[in-house]
Formats: sequence, C-alpha cells, structure tokens
Amino acid sequence: MDRNKPILKTAVPHEWIEQLEMLAKQTGCSVSELLRDAIAQYLGICEQPASQTLDQFRTELNTFKVSISQLDEKVNNLSSNSRLLTTLSLKIAVLEGIVAKNTTPAKNTATSSQLLDDDDDCDEPDEILTDFLPR
Repeated sequence: MDRNKPILKTAVPHEWIEQLEMLAKQTGCSVSELLRDAIAQYLGICEQPASQTLDQFRTELNTFKVSISQLDEKVNNLSSNSRLLTTLSLKIAVLEGIVAKNTTPAKNTATSSQLLDDDDDCDEPDEILTDFLPR
C-alpha cells in the first residue's frame, strides 16, 4: 500500500464485512481494493482500464452461457422423463384394465337354506357349556 495516500476508516455492519470478504474471495482481490473501487465508482472515477472491464464481462458472459446450456440440458432431460412417465402411466392403466376384465370375483352361490343345513349341531351354546363339566 502506498504510504502517501490517506487512510479512510468507517464503521460498517458485520453483514457488510462478511459480504465484502466473500466478494473479495470471488474476485481474487482484497477488501481494501473492493472498497477503493466502490468509492471510485460512486464518485465517478474510473480507475480500471476499459479493456480489463471488457475482459471481465466476457468471462462472465462465457460463464453464463455455460450455465444456460447446462440448464437447457436439464430441462430437456426433465421433459423427456415427463413424456416417459406419461407413457408408462398409460401402459399401466391399460394393463390394469386388462387384469380387471380377466379377473372375476368368486361368486358366493350358497343359499341361506344350504347354510342352515351345513350348521353343525354339536356346537350349540348349551352343549358347549356342558362339554367341559366333569361327568
């Protein structure tokens, strides 16, 4: 740092410091440089050469293009998966219909008179009560 330049101090919220430190990591410069650039920009002083700014924009643009192509690929994959799920759902519905037609529930054809005839007489309540008594 140049000793001839005056030092400016100010109090800022902790959140700002955290954001400045993260931004410094991302851009690869120090927090002091970030603050100096921000103040210069606010005052309308352009310290950064236009070619460097243009290079930064090109780099960011290329990064965005890569991100957009990745997102586009993911959307296409999801779209094809959606069509596949729709097709599978239709096939399952058709198979369920076929199974439902071929499977008939067992019919209970016994009449009430047959049920009465099949009744076992030895399990009447009074007989059950006396069966366990000693003789």
